[in-house]
Amino acid sequence: MQIQIAAAAAAGLMAIAGLTACGEDEAAAPAAGNDEPVRVEVVMASLDNDFYVAQKEGAEAEAAKHPDADVSISAGRERASTDEVIGLIENAAAKGADAIAVNGSDTKPLLPALRRVLDEDIPLVLFDAPADELDGRLAAYIGTDNEAGGEVAGAWLAEQAPEGGEVGVVLCVAGHPVTTARLDGFKAGVGEAPFEVVATADAECDRAKGRRAMEDMLSAHPDLDAVFSSSDSQSLGAVAALEAAGKDPLFVSFDAQPEATKAIQAGRVLDASVAWSARTIGMDAVKAAVAAAKGEPVERSTMVPVTVVDEGNAASWEG
Repeated sequence: MQIQIAAAAAAGLMAIAGLTACGEDEAAAPAAGNDEPVRVEVVMASLDNDFYVAQKEGAEAEAAKHPDADVSISAGRERASTDEVIGLIENAAAKGADAIAVNGSDTKPLLPALRRVLDEDIPLVLFDAPADELDGRLAAYIGTDNEAGGEVAGAWLAEQAPEGGEVGVVLCVAGHPVTTARLDGFKAGVGEAPFEVVATADAECDRAKGRRAMEDMLSAHPDLDAVFSSSDSQSLGAVAALEAAGKDPLFVSFDAQPEATKAIQAGRVLDASVAWSARTIGMDAVKAAVAAAKGEPVERSTMVPVTVVDEGNAASWEG
């Protein structure tokens, strides 16, 4: 297998190597030719956090197992680079890809471009970020149940502190479907435990904004009993604010990124982080996209299971 590294486009697009996703039987297309490798183009919103980097690493590992496929990855500079990602998707289709796999972070603004891919009868795999609007047309979706992840986070907190207390919530892009699912699940998971959400802030997946959000929360609620954050990307900033203030509430987060798991092991405020294997998502994505490109049967939906990473298993968690 060849892993191509695309040249950067004039718009400043960033290209990297290797990732893809899972496919649907009826969307599969025949391979380009018996003597040539199928071409799989993978488009990611960005590589701006460890979770996405781990997806890429898993994809590259899987890609190396397929000498009959030519897999490449391109990525935007940051998750807000919607126009860049649309350009990458359109470029992948124009290059004659036999299958395209996309993790667009937020797929809603990408829907017109994704529909054009499908209208050209190119098998399309989405991973990590779903699009219910395209159900029935995708080759496959690979991801996880974010609401279930939020539910285990809430259940973990309720088990640790059944007496309840005041909770501060730090969000990663309020209103984003993934964020909403995680928060809804968290509230359900807490169940009957007498927790009260006394403050909510949107840190937009940004460490510096996470620190400021927590500083503001502590000003209004200096005796928080617990914190729930929907992404480690901002949690580490919130941890810094809590450490500076000498506070150590129960703190459960999401994604179990490497720096977060180290903080858990070191006992640095963060107590737990809900996770699923980003590497597995990347591996399954490539496997599915290659199969779809070759016209082989593909599982329509693959859900990677969630787990809670805390002091009991943080040292062995590989992501």
